[in-house]
Amino acid sequence: VVALDPVFANPYVNLAVRERDQYRMEERIHENDRDGFCAVATRYGVEYVIGDTARQELSVPTNTFLEEILSLDAVRIFRAPGCVSDAVG
Repeated sequence: VVALDPVFANPYVNLAVRERDQYRMEERIHENDRDGFCAVATRYGVEYVIGDTARQELSVPTNTFLEEILSLDAVRIFRAPGCVSDAVG
């Protein structure tokens, strides 16, 4: 999880930066910009994205660089291919 609700967040972590980065990754997903997504996702080791088709703010477009690995009712889980492995290798 990149950014939690402030009630659950670690007080020693800059939540504003994490919220900004999470928003940037969401924008890159909606723009189908894998490189832009990976530029931010590698800082947090993001390998998976959870989407919810019932909630617009959590939806993932059908035309995406993310690889869908599970769909259960409205919840969809995606793998972010290559982001973390590219940074490590």
